[in-house]
Amino acid sequence: MGILDKKTITDLINRKQPFSVSFKYADSAFLMMVGGIFVKMLTAHDQLYLLNSVISIIREVMANAQKANAKRLYFAVKGLNINRPDDYNKGMERFKVDFMYNADEMSAYLLKSDFTVTVDFSITENDISIGVTNNAALNQREKERIGYRVKKAEVYKNLMDAYEDIQDESEGAGLGIAMIMVTLRNIGIDRSLFTIKGGDHTTTVSLNIPRQIKPVDISTRVKEKIVRDVRDLPPFPTNVVRILDLCDDPDSSLDSIAGGIMSDPAITTGVMKLSNSAGFISGKRIESVLQAVRILGIRNIRSMVLASSARRIIEERYSKYEEIWEHSNRVGGYARGIGSAFHTPLIAEKALLAGLLHDLGKIILLAADPDTAKTIARQVKNRKLITETFMEEISIGISHSTIGGLIAEKWNFPDYLTDAIRRHHDPLNAGKESEQVAHAVYLANLFCGIETDKYEYYYCYESILEKYGLADESAFNRLHESLKKDYES
Repeated sequence: MGILDKKTITDLINRKQPFSVSFKYADSAFLMMVGGIFVKMLTAHDQLYLLNSVISIIREVMANAQKANAKRLYFAVKGLNINRPDDYNKGMERFKVDFMYNADEMSAYLLKSDFTVTVDFSITENDISIGVTNNAALNQREKERIGYRVKKAEVYKNLMDAYEDIQDESEGAGLGIAMIMVTLRNIGIDRSLFTIKGGDHTTTVSLNIPRQIKPVDISTRVKEKIVRDVRDLPPFPTNVVRILDLCDDPDSSLDSIAGGIMSDPAITTGVMKLSNSAGFISGKRIESVLQAVRILGIRNIRSMVLASSARRIIEERYSKYEEIWEHSNRVGGYARGIGSAFHTPLIAEKALLAGLLHDLGKIILLAADPDTAKTIARQVKNRKLITETFMEEISIGISHSTIGGLIAEKWNFPDYLTDAIRRHHDPLNAGKESEQVAHAVYLANLFCGIETDKYEYYYCYESILEKYGLADESAFNRLHESLKKDYES
C-alpha cells in the first residue's frame, strides 16, 4: 500500500484498524504524512506530548532502512558483494560520498529499484505499534555492529555520554541507536518494546508505545546548573513593576506612563530602540517616549517595557548574544504579521511579545555549556531533526523552551506568554488561552529557520499548515516572502 489519503487514515485510526504505507525514497510529502499519522494516533491516546520524541525515533529508523536499501543498490551498481569483507570495506569508503550525501542520485536509483520500506501502524485501546520493514536482510557484520551498539547504548544515562564514547561514526549507526535508546528511557518506554529482527530477505524494526508510561527524569550537571541559574535570577526591578502597573491601570494617562518610562534611562533606551525596530515600526521614525506611547498604544508600550527589561537582566548576567536577539526580533515581527493576517490585533501584539522573548532560555543554555549546545545544534542539522528541543532533553535533561518557561514563571509573566515561550517548538500542546499566540510564534520561528537552512517546509506540522491554509507549499512560500518583505522594508 502506498500513500493513503488523510480521510482514509483518520477513519482507520478511529476504527482502530491496522494499516501500512510504503516508500522507495521518503520525500518531504511522505515524511509530513507520517508526522500527521502520529499526531492523530497520539492524540487518540492523549499522548501528544510524546510527538517530537516518537517522530524523531521513527524517522531515524526509516532513514536507516532506506540507507540499508541504498547501500545494497550502490554495491550492486559498483559490482561489489556486500557480504564479502573486502568488498564491504571498499564499498563503504565511497558510499557516503558517492551516494548517501547525493540525495538526487540516491532517490533516482531507489525509485527505479525493487527496494521498498513499509511502515505498519496499529492502534488499540492499550497501545500503539509501529513496524518499519525493508526488503534487505542484515549481513553478519551489520548484525554484529548493531548488537554492539545496542548493548553499549543501554548504559548511557544521556546522549552526552554517547557523544563522548562514540568516536567512529563511519556508518552513522552508533549515535542513532544511542539516541533511540536514551529517548525510550527518557519517555518511559521499556527497552524490550523496541526490537530489531532480521529475516532471510527482510529487516524489521518495531516500537510499541503503551498507553500508560512513566517518563524518567534525566539529570545532568548542566541541567542542575541551569536550574540554579534560573532560581538565582533577580526579580524585575521595582521601577519596572511600577511602569507595568501604570500600563495596566485604566485611569493612567499617556503622559504619566511616558513620565514613568523617562524616569529610568535604561528603560527609556530600551523602549526607544524597540519602538524603532522592525517588529514595532509604525511607518515613521519615533523620536520621543511620549510619541511612542501615543503612536504605538499602551499595550505595545507595556510589551516594550517587559521585553527590554527582561533582556537587560539577562544581558547583565550573561554575554550579549546579539545573534539570538536579532533572531528574536525577526520572529517577533513575523509572528505579529501572522497574528494580524489570521487572528486579531490583540493576538498580533501578544505574538510579537512572545516572539521577542521566545528564546530567553537558549541564552542560559548556551552560557551554561556552550560546547554541548554547539554539539546539539550540529546533530540537529546533520540528522534533520524537526526541533532541537528533543535533542536538548535527551542530552542534558532540559530544553531551551522549558528553561524559557521557567524564567517566565520566575518573573510572573502572563500565563499566555509563559505557555507560548514554553511551547514555541511544541505548538500542538499549547493551552487554549495561548494556542493562537504559540502557533503564530512557532510558524514565525520556522520561517526564520528556513532562511538559515536550519529547517525545511516539511518540518512543519500538517495541522498547523492546514490551520493557516498553507498545505500548498507555494502558499507557504508566498506568506514567508510577504512577512520577510514587510519586516525588511
